[in-house]
Amino acid sequence: MSLNHPSPLIFIIATDAGARQAKATVLKEAGFSVQELAEGHNLMTEIHKSRPDLIIFDSTLVFSGKLCRQLKMTPETQNIMILQLSAPFNESLDQNGGFDLDADNYLVEPLAPVELITNIKVLLRLSKNERLLRDLTQWKQDFLASFSALTHDFRNILAPILNSIEALFKLNPAIPPNLDKARNTIKFHAKSLTKIADEFFRASVAARGDIPQGEKNLEPAADKTHLPPASVTKTTFLQTSHPINLSDNTAKMRAAVTANSPIHKRVLIVDDYADVADTLAQWLRLAGHSVQTAYTGAQAIESTVAFQPDVVLLDIGLPDSSGFDIAKKLRALPNLQKFLLVAVTGYGQASLRKSVLEAGFDEHFAKPMDFEKLGSIGLHV
Repeated sequence: MSLNHPSPLIFIIATDAGARQAKATVLKEAGFSVQELAEGHNLMTEIHKSRPDLIIFDSTLVFSGKLCRQLKMTPETQNIMILQLSAPFNESLDQNGGFDLDADNYLVEPLAPVELITNIKVLLRLSKNERLLRDLTQWKQDFLASFSALTHDFRNILAPILNSIEALFKLNPAIPPNLDKARNTIKFHAKSLTKIADEFFRASVAARGDIPQGEKNLEPAADKTHLPPASVTKTTFLQTSHPINLSDNTAKMRAAVTANSPIHKRVLIVDDYADVADTLAQWLRLAGHSVQTAYTGAQAIESTVAFQPDVVLLDIGLPDSSGFDIAKKLRALPNLQKFLLVAVTGYGQASLRKSVLEAGFDEHFAKPMDFEKLGSIGLHV
């Protein structure tokens, strides 16, 4: 139904006032709301104002072709149904021309009232079904986009869990069999959940019919600009950050690992989910590396200048800037030693890996971190 009209609104546009009035009388008796317009009216203004459900054109109007095309090319009016009418002597020529102008149907006069009304009802029913299909398609797209965002957040939840499990293996490699079984069970099923998230994400991408080219386009719409500065404890929906206090035994173990390791790196971890950054940092410290964390793009730039890292693990979906933009700024910093720049994302598809490598990153890892891959960039574990 059109705005302010309980029944479908139909515009009749014709030069002959008698013909307009005759058709209007028939349609009003059939229960339609009708508005008659002549050639001199500002038709587009009237159409935008009243939003008719259907327009009846006299194909002899000199402007009908231009107006019909304009209506179908304008998003606000392209769903209005158009019925063109023609005199008998124009039947073959005008019928082809009417459809070429994107008219939805074409009838030759004279018409019996029942034929006109039946055609209008069919067109309106078709319009309703098309509108329902569009709404359903939009709902599907919105659902799949939300589902993709959920798989991204799911990975961010799993990442600190797996990071902490790996840290537990480092902290106490020799524990009673029953505790070791529990620890390995948690690790196995957390990794299984990661694989399930991957499958869900691939299915949603395939259903949408597109292949994302970068996490910037995939990042959930949730507003992360509320992230507090580094001096404030960070808490978001997916994180409840807890201070990580290493015991004396942990500190001694870390020192031992460092002493026995031939190579250790300076690593900067940049992630707005504090639990992800902090648990990964803890695990890398246990492996003997020197680690700092940053939670925004601005902090990443400051820390890179001050810390001079060998490796930067950079989350692409940051609250204050795209990881792609931060990568460019990091590469442009003067007087820095050469460092390895690794994109870390909540998505793992091959197309994203290709995009981040083309953007200047040296490597791409998906969350949760595959610790075996860290060795491929010189981070011994």
